[in-house]
Amino acid sequence: MMMSLCLTLIVSIIILYTLFQVSMTVKFKVKDFSIGLWYLIIGLFVIPFAILKPGDQINMWWFSFWTRNLGSKALFGCHMTTKDRHYLEIEEPVVIVSNHQSSLDQFIVMDLWPRSGRCTMMAKRSLLYAGTFGIASLLCGVIFVDRFNPKKARATIDKVVNTIKTRKTKVWMYPEGTRSAGTDKSMLPFKKGAFHIAIKAQVPIIPVVISNYKDCYDPRGHTFEQINVKVCVLPPIPTEGKTVDDVNQLTEDVWEVMLQTYNKISNNN
Repeated sequence: MMMSLCLTLIVSIIILYTLFQVSMTVKFKVKDFSIGLWYLIIGLFVIPFAILKPGDQINMWWFSFWTRNLGSKALFGCHMTTKDRHYLEIEEPVVIVSNHQSSLDQFIVMDLWPRSGRCTMMAKRSLLYAGTFGIASLLCGVIFVDRFNPKKARATIDKVVNTIKTRKTKVWMYPEGTRSAGTDKSMLPFKKGAFHIAIKAQVPIIPVVISNYKDCYDPRGHTFEQINVKVCVLPPIPTEGKTVDDVNQLTEDVWEVMLQTYNKISNNN
């Protein structure tokens, strides 16, 4: 019986390995599934440390630490070069906005994560229920937003503004609101939440631009190869003196400067 089970296991591994090598679809499915599994593993490593200060945004350091040191980028073939990362290390609280292509962005963001002070993320509420990853995120003070409930979303904005002011916390957001990978657009239009927050809190905005990697990771084409990206951190954009009447223009201005940078660094890949 044991020999039969061992033989079945060996044959299954050989078949899966062969399919992985010859089938782009199988390769994509296995690697894409592994990303989700890897997040659960990282959650397991973060929880024992974050539970000592539950809900404190300083715990996000552990997410960054374990993502960088468990070999995530090496395992999934994600390599990056960064320009002007020092802007993220300014002492004052800021709103950081970056474009969002896929779940691989999290490995990039965690590598860029500010090394000092408090910094947290805004994330869709459904991630709260993502097993150990969701538990770890809650313990790390990630702010969850219900994107489909405008009333609750507005309350979340007020909560974020209060967090920025009282705890001197940086907040990292994806203003596109969803992943752009698999779309025909280079960068989706920005939602205004991040810019409402920055103006209400009167803190600068720091744009972070990640170059296009659709040729290496494409869910529609089942492509998942080694990814080489360029990341450009742009200088802080002040909001001091601006009011809610300036939100639309600020949103457009930041989108435009990020799009120009995105096109520039993507074309040079």
